Amino acid sequence: MRKNLISMLDELNLNTKLNISSCSELFLNKDELLHTTSMIPYPVFINGKNYTGARPKILDSEVLMSYIKKYFYKEVKELPNTFIIPLGKSVEEVLELMISEKIIKKEGAENAKSNCNMWTNSIRENSIINLYKYKIQGKR
Repeated sequence: MRKNLISMLDELNLNTKLNISSCSELFLNKDELLHTTSMIPYPVFINGKNYTGARPKILDSEVLMSYIKKYFYKEVKELPNTFIIPLGKSVEEVLELMISEKIIKKEGAENAKSNCNMWTNSIRENSIINLYKYKIQGKR
């Protein structure tokens, strides 16, 4: 999966925006530029199966949203002027909510899109990945 992610990020020209030759460097000598996270910091199971973000929708679940607001919102506020690469429709929906709540904002016209045909079938259904630069409201 890392190889595919690197290819996708390079296709989005994130490496150019970070002044590195390839996003593979994020996993080697430029790891200080990378912060990986999950919106929900704990394993989630629905009916004994790993939660995929689809059912229930994150935005419709009070329990899941309480974890996101408690942990992810706080984490994002510590990362001003950040590129966020949402890997999935559910993540994008939460980011859109955060924009409407004026917690983050999209800055400029950063909307490069990549057609990620190299992803597995489970991710391929959401095959357009957006790269936006987000800025925490009220910070420079």
